[in-house]
Amino acid sequence: MSLSNRVITILLISLYFGISYAEDNTLTVKAGKLSVLEQESGEKVLKLNNTQLKTFDTFSLIFEKNYKIANTDVVLLTNNSGGTACPAQYLFVSVTDKGVTKLSPEFGTCSDLIESTQKDSKITVSMPNMSGKGKTKYEFSNDQLFENGKPMKNEAGLQAKPVEENTILINGRGQVLTSGNPDKKILKCVENRVEKEKSYADGWEDKIMSECQSKK
Repeated sequence: MSLSNRVITILLISLYFGISYAEDNTLTVKAGKLSVLEQESGEKVLKLNNTQLKTFDTFSLIFEKNYKIANTDVVLLTNNSGGTACPAQYLFVSVTDKGVTKLSPEFGTCSDLIESTQKDSKITVSMPNMSGKGKTKYEFSNDQLFENGKPMKNEAGLQAKPVEENTILINGRGQVLTSGNPDKKILKCVENRVEKEKSYADGWEDKIMSECQSKK
């Protein structure tokens, strides 16, 4: 599904999922309004009313679903990079009725095919691994995020890494992500190529990875 069709679909089913939109990129919560504003630089700013929460260097931020836990809205957002190697990452922002906000680290396998459910105060998001084998499960409970049962660090702006061992990944924002102990020669090649890249045409990440892996 294209990004534009996806946005339309999200808007059409927003009432069913508990999301109330006053205008594009605005979500009504108990403490007021969450909004995503685009700056002249292209960066996206997440705000609660007039308070800036975080700036994202990304293609778009989409409000996926608003979960209600006691006096708190827990909102799942999709961070669409605009790239092909890592189309999407995710994060939660929790907002109490008093306006106290917390942001989770970004997470995901780079897949834009997710399933999310809520049971009591626990929210579960699962998605396929990009290798095509198996799924990864994320759980958000008591402002703590878990990946396959293991807690993720709650650091501002933390970028989730690929979940598969010994892998290298370039996301759509030109960041080189690793897990485990990937091949040092390939990693060095990828880092050098990304640093020198001047334009980000469609498929540039795949091209770099293919060329560096062929030199192994």
